[in-house]
Amino acid sequence: MVDSKQNLAKSMSMASNAADKVWDLWLASLNTYDWNQEKLNNMVRVHLDLNKAARQDTIHMLQETATQMRRNQGQFQKMFEEAMLNAYEPFNMFQTFANRGIEASLK
Repeated sequence: MVDSKQNLAKSMSMASNAADKVWDLWLASLNTYDWNQEKLNNMVRVHLDLNKAARQDTIHMLQETATQMRRNQGQFQKMFEEAMLNAYEPFNMFQTFANRGIEASLK
């Protein structure tokens, strides 16, 4: 009878110890899950911050590019107008001389 009481006590002790170990393992698993979630959240935050910074840099660069393109377009338009005026100037001079010749011949 003593052996069965000792065996029962040992079995209960082992079962209690096993249950304690299961709870410890479960708590360790929860802590690991919490740690993993925290790391994942931090990685996502960093990624979102980097995306936001890249987006802001891209918008800034595109705004500067658009401003430069407008400036260049204005300069190109002025240059084109000057080139057209300079290209027609000899024709205007020729027309002026022709008109003077016609006027002189009519007098």
